[in-house]
Amino acid sequence: MKVFKGAITDWNKDKGFGFVRPLGGTDALFVHISSFGIKSAPPLSGQVVYFTPSKDKQGRRCATIVDKHGTPLSKKTRPSSTSAIPLTFRLIIVTTFFVGLISSYLMQSLPVDALYYFLVLSLTAFTTFAIDKRAAQLNRRRISERSLQILSLLGGWPGALLAQQTLRHKSQKRSFRIGLWLAVMINSAILIWLTYQGYLSSFSLIDWVS
Repeated sequence: MKVFKGAITDWNKDKGFGFVRPLGGTDALFVHISSFGIKSAPPLSGQVVYFTPSKDKQGRRCATIVDKHGTPLSKKTRPSSTSAIPLTFRLIIVTTFFVGLISSYLMQSLPVDALYYFLVLSLTAFTTFAIDKRAAQLNRRRISERSLQILSLLGGWPGALLAQQTLRHKSQKRSFRIGLWLAVMINSAILIWLTYQGYLSSFSLIDWVS
């Protein structure tokens, strides 16, 4: 069956249904939340999807959401999470990291600006992941994986780790997962070395930004 491309319109998140309007077309087809499958994120109005025309049990015209190859999303199962690092473990890593920063500040090994630096970068990374996730759902221009990895390497990895798991974004591609954990280790190693050498004792976030 031919696969069409369309956009979600008039989505009612409370009732779990809306319509799909073919790109360049006028006739919208009814679509139910069950057509998206358990793997998919909740639909959004304006989100671009692939679909095939079909009929429900009452014989009414509707849309079946599929992937670009024509496989219904409702027939797909959620991938195994055995390869993913659990959120609890990520929270422990991030919490331990910031506790270490605070302790270093209290012991006067690091200035408070270093703590602010990692907080700002982490929030920026989390927000950037969220923006890229939304862009993927709406089939808009994406943020490159290289940019996400560089942001993590510079110090935004705590936010990236949490965003990857909570947003279910960039969590399936093996090369990206490996790259992110490498960024975590490299950034942490550099931070430890710079702290040990005393290079961060006079670190100023304002001077670094400017």
